[in-house]
Amino acid sequence: MAWVFLWSQTNSILLISNQVHTFLAAGLLQGGTVQQPAAPGTANVGNLEVTSERFSFDLTNEVATYTGNAQVTGTNSEH
Repeated sequence: MAWVFLWSQTNSILLISNQVHTFLAAGLLQGGTVQQPAAPGTANVGNLEVTSERFSFDLTNEVATYTGNAQVTGTNSEH
């Protein structure tokens, strides 16, 4: 499987395809001090894992978008 990414400096947009995995430490979401991140598959309470087929990040507008079978898993999350 080839990993594909594109950085468009003119538009400040990063595109990543081919099965994206993102791990977010709970402290990052709350604006607190971040402890050492947990290893994949051993998430601490409040940590999140986001998976999708594609990811884009618009630096100018500070918007991250996951598309294609996007799923969020974690512990202690509210719906």
